[in-house]
This record gives sequence, C-alpha cells and structure tokens, in this order.
Amino acid sequence: MQHKRKVKVEQEETVAIECNKCGRMAYKGEHFDLNLFHSFKTTFNYGSDHDGDSWEFDLCEKCLLGFTNSFKTKPEKHEPLRWEGEWLL
Repeated sequence: MQHKRKVKVEQEETVAIECNKCGRMAYKGEHFDLNLFHSFKTTFNYGSDHDGDSWEFDLCEKCLLGFTNSFKTKPEKHEPLRWEGEWLL
C-alpha cells in the first residue's frame, strides 16, 4: 500500500514572450497575443559546428511567416483535426 501526502509544487508560468527576431513583446492577459507566438527547440547533431548544442527561441507570427516565405520549398500545411464537430488540435 502506498502512503501519500499532499505537497505544494512551484511551477514556472509564462508572463511574457519576446520575439527573438524583431523584439515584439506580448504579455499574459493581453487578449490572445501569446497565441500569436511560436516556440522552437532544435538540437544540432554530429558534424555540425554546433554539435550537441540546443537552441530555444520564439518567433511572433509575422516573423515566422516572413521566415517560411523565404523557403524555396514551402512547409506542408495541415488542417486541424476534427471529430464529431469538435476541434482536436
């Protein structure tokens, strides 16, 4: 039998996001501005000058679209999944 107790756990909460490219800021509570930012994480692999490094960054939607519009091959676009009229993603 497991004997348990309740504990308080501190959590980090995002209160603002800054676009790494243009510097635009969005603060929690300002409509849905935080939803207009996208977070990325990438790890460099063997053979790269940055082998083993991991980078994390955020882009506002305007900078993300500007970045992807510069691609020779455009990213694949996927529609949100639906099930019985409800959004899954």
